[in-house]
Amino acid sequence: DHAGFLFPSISRTRSGRSVMDPSSGDISFEMHLNVPDQANDNQVLVQKISGATNGITVALSQSASSTECDLVMMISKGPDHISASMGITKGKFQHVYASLKREGPSDKINLFLDGVLASSSSAGYSFSDIDFKQSPLTIGSGSVHSGEWSWGASESQFVPKTTFSGSMDELRVWHKSHTSDQIKTNMYREVFSEDRLR
Repeated sequence: DHAGFLFPSISRTRSGRSVMDPSSGDISFEMHLNVPDQANDNQVLVQKISGATNGITVALSQSASSTECDLVMMISKGPDHISASMGITKGKFQHVYASLKREGPSDKINLFLDGVLASSSSAGYSFSDIDFKQSPLTIGSGSVHSGEWSWGASESQFVPKTTFSGSMDELRVWHKSHTSDQIKTNMYREVFSEDRLR
């Protein structure tokens, strides 16, 4: 996650700065997702993490069901952590929008399914800057994310068991949070370059 690092001779930006790190601002992940209609293990969809305790993970929680599973978002900075989960249906494309909304002393996760708010985290912490500027953003695979996560049996670690199995389309990373109406307006449209679309 360094602007212009791999190919400086053809890059418009060669600053070496982190592109995906939101600093103390909002960050959102948007995609169309189709999970196969079969049992699944823990799988990372998108992750940016440093060590096991500083970062953001959007993932699928293990499920023996062939019809549904939980999509989860976890955020941690040292011992402080928040999470939220929502159910998704397997075997068809659904639009998923997962965001960290900075709200002063209590940052919040919001999860939208097909443009409708489906879940939010309870009161959390002010994470300010998460120390993961040097870490890559991974898609479809990831590593252990530690924290007292609030879904299921309240696991102390999220441990990916397999890489992502399914289909993901139109993955977008934003340095902003959208309202339900904004998500519904744009989720089936092409989105052109703008400052906060990373």
